[in-house]
Amino acid sequence: MFLCNNMLQGNIPEPLFNLVNLTNLCLSSNNLSGLVNFKLISKFQNLESLSLSRNSQLSLNFESDSETANYSFPSLRVLPKSFGEVFPSLVYVDLSNNKLSGRVPNWLPEMSLLQSLNLSQNMFTSIDQFSMHYWLRSLDLSFNSLGGEMSLSICNTAVLQILNLSRNKFTGMIPQCIANLPFLQVLDVEMNKLHGSVPNTFSRMTFSTLNLNGNQLQGPLPKSLSNCTYLEVLNLGNNKIEDTFPYWLQTLPNLKVLVLRANKLHGPITKLRSRTIHFPV
Repeated sequence: MFLCNNMLQGNIPEPLFNLVNLTNLCLSSNNLSGLVNFKLISKFQNLESLSLSRNSQLSLNFESDSETANYSFPSLRVLPKSFGEVFPSLVYVDLSNNKLSGRVPNWLPEMSLLQSLNLSQNMFTSIDQFSMHYWLRSLDLSFNSLGGEMSLSICNTAVLQILNLSRNKFTGMIPQCIANLPFLQVLDVEMNKLHGSVPNTFSRMTFSTLNLNGNQLQGPLPKSLSNCTYLEVLNLGNNKIEDTFPYWLQTLPNLKVLVLRANKLHGPITKLRSRTIHFPV
């Protein structure tokens, strides 16, 4: 049911929640208001996506045995499965651009069919370890306040294609296992506090974007990056990488953007062949 982008006002009528076979419900970009009880939404056992964004006066009431909490969602696009088995078919969750804080909800490992999770632009400070997950393909935790070391359990996401952890407060080293995730295409850990060396175990060809900008990574650059033949964007700027100019990167046939600024590269730039690679200033 698609009722988004209208001028609907007032509360969501309760008879709507009797349509228990709904798989999609879009109510975004209206003027809806009031408090919606989670128990009503939980009737949608086949729900795959729920869009409630841009209803600034609308809020959701979650009730559990231990506490009651109200969550506003002026930018919520897809409702998460917040308790164990409420939405068994949910595959896409977008809670980005809200004011959610604290620990990332522990219902995440229970969502066995989840393929895409976007929690960016919130105020989360910690996240539990990942259990083995065979379906998650996209994880966006950017623009939060997540700190501590990146957990090795992230490598339990067997088919992960996009991992965005940029603009957080992660410390420690980048887990070596991330470089070996067989389907990972995009890794973005820009603007954290990571140190140590760049992983030296790149053995897969799937990477298209590798953004390590704005950390405290040290060199030299691993020549195993030359195995990433699909790499298009490599951003290593604003680190402490110390090495000679990595002329061997020109062997990457699809490389279009290379950022090496603000490091400790030294020596002559030699052995360059004529290619169209963009070096941002």
